[in-house]
Amino acid sequence: MGLGNWWFHHEMKSEARRVAKRAADLYAEVKAGHPSATEREVILRMYIDPNKLASWPEETRRKLEVCCETVQGLCYIMSLDAGRLHTFSNFRGVQFTYYMDKELKAVGFPSQSQEQKRRIMAAMKRDIRGWEDIIAAERKSDRP
Repeated sequence: MGLGNWWFHHEMKSEARRVAKRAADLYAEVKAGHPSATEREVILRMYIDPNKLASWPEETRRKLEVCCETVQGLCYIMSLDAGRLHTFSNFRGVQFTYYMDKELKAVGFPSQSQEQKRRIMAAMKRDIRGWEDIIAAERKSDRP
């Protein structure tokens, strides 16, 4: 692995760890404050005030509806669309989702289904041809 590639992987892993820890803390806080909320409502409230959502553009609301189906989807959108990794290419963004999934599982979140991930990737316009193969290659090459 070249230096540039190492740097990208280091950044992706660090960001995934940071976001997963924050997601676990926020999830517990929101769930405690809204015990009767549905899973989707809890996930949405982690970063977004649902009362302000109506004023957002329709396309953004539709994207959030799909992405907030899982904690993973919310973390992808917060990191890749609004966060530190927003300048990453689609290829690097797809790689990042592997590390994000892995870190969320490590802090106790259940895995999302492949179908959920497909819908989220499409909503984020990151469903590039072969994205599932990119993730499979990441899984093979991942080193602790």
